[in-house]
Amino acid sequence: MPKYVDNEKRRDDIVRVATKVLAEDGYENFSLRKVGRLLGGSQSLVTHYFKNRETLFSALGAIMAEKWESELPLLIGNHNDSREKLRQLMLWLIPNTPEKIEGERWRMQLSAARHRDPIAAQILMDFDSYVRKQLTNIIRELVDAKKVEHTIDMIRAVSSGVELEAHEHGWSPDRQETVVNDALDRIVPKTV
Repeated sequence: MPKYVDNEKRRDDIVRVATKVLAEDGYENFSLRKVGRLLGGSQSLVTHYFKNRETLFSALGAIMAEKWESELPLLIGNHNDSREKLRQLMLWLIPNTPEKIEGERWRMQLSAARHRDPIAAQILMDFDSYVRKQLTNIIRELVDAKKVEHTIDMIRAVSSGVELEAHEHGWSPDRQETVVNDALDRIVPKTV
């Protein structure tokens, strides 16, 4: 009797392992063979679902977009206060958990390859567009319309800086959150 394989789960497992390989080995050294081996099979285990590296990376972008679309509304939807929604979004952007640290590592690998690979560039542009859209929806409730874009730029600069410091210098989650809270107080002061 043939063994039942949950194709959707297998695809998700391949993408999960692919992000790990990308984070550990870098973009240039990424291989479908290693992904297959870590899944307990061979390269053909991966190519059965993703014909090549490009299709796997494209799927990675789509799966990550689905994850963002499901995570963020749950996180910020529990708050009525726009400033608290913004704080939660800023905390979501920083690598303050082991899973998010690994996610940041593979994202940095894509960032390093964005000038050579249009798929890497597209994944990063999609993420930035998604984040800017979410920020816009919240920030326009907090600042004058003329300041929305500038405020978004400031928040992206802070979150990117915290991401880099966490990656390069091992900032603790507490330190990251302290910087985010302080930056939020300066960018969008509390109203009395």
